[in-house]
Amino acid sequence: MEKHNPFYDIYRSKEYREVNNLPLRKFPFIVDVEPTNWCNLNCLFCAQRIMTRPRGFMSMEIFKKIVDECAQYNTPIRLIRWGEPLLHEQLFDFIAYAKQKNIYVHLTTNGLLLDRDKIMTLFKLRLDSIIFSMQGATEEEYKLMRNNNKYRDLENNIKLMLKLREEYQFNRPWIHISTTITNEMQEEVNAFKNKWMGLVDSVGIGKTNLERVALRENLARIKPYLNKQTIKKEYRPCTEVRQKLSINWNGDVTACCSDYDGTLVLGNIKDKSLEEFWHSTKLDKIRYILDNNGFKELEPCNLCYHTYDSF
Repeated sequence: MEKHNPFYDIYRSKEYREVNNLPLRKFPFIVDVEPTNWCNLNCLFCAQRIMTRPRGFMSMEIFKKIVDECAQYNTPIRLIRWGEPLLHEQLFDFIAYAKQKNIYVHLTTNGLLLDRDKIMTLFKLRLDSIIFSMQGATEEEYKLMRNNNKYRDLENNIKLMLKLREEYQFNRPWIHISTTITNEMQEEVNAFKNKWMGLVDSVGIGKTNLERVALRENLARIKPYLNKQTIKKEYRPCTEVRQKLSINWNGDVTACCSDYDGTLVLGNIKDKSLEEFWHSTKLDKIRYILDNNGFKELEPCNLCYHTYDSF
């Protein structure tokens, strides 16, 4: 059956790509939701290691408030950010509620908590898009950076989802693999891309940011690997603050999906609407700083130079 990713309609639209040259929208293109900031992994590069804000799980009350407002504008949500969504006991209820409101739903996962029953539930809920977050271009690099020996488990879960989607003739979700690399050989990167492009719907390859964790955590374990980081440190005009809003598990609304510790929090959704935060004086000030190349004035903007290619 023909497959389609409705999120690509947004990402590839002229309005989304050229957002800095256009008037601010009444409401964001996308809203990122953090079901939890707990994770089942302890990856070498992840800001989970240096996060100081409290950990917890989003309530259904907060989630419904988010979805109800997004539904007014037909705005999709992405279940994503600084935790593993599948740890949330009500995740499937979240997805079901959002789909009842006829909005698109995306899920990003490390994939290790999936099994046949959960995969079939995602199919039946008509999840629109899923990203399997991997690491590196080889099993060895995954093991090093993801700090576990479960590469084969992840690979098997992805292949199981593909098999079941084909077997039961589901046309969704769109299945995407995302990885970030350090200094792997180009031949290894090409082999990874070629392998998965023949199986999944799309593949994304980016760079791994180790500096963020090393600067804050300062552990001897990380320092030897800093020379593996190959990110080109080049600041570009920020589009994030005109494209999306992100909501932490406790309802805090932040200007950026990369804001792991809440330094760019605008307030809490219990007190104001998303539309009010979108047009708030505080967010306008952040936009002004970034428009005027003030990246170094804000955290985590001062270390924001991630590059990412999708195929």
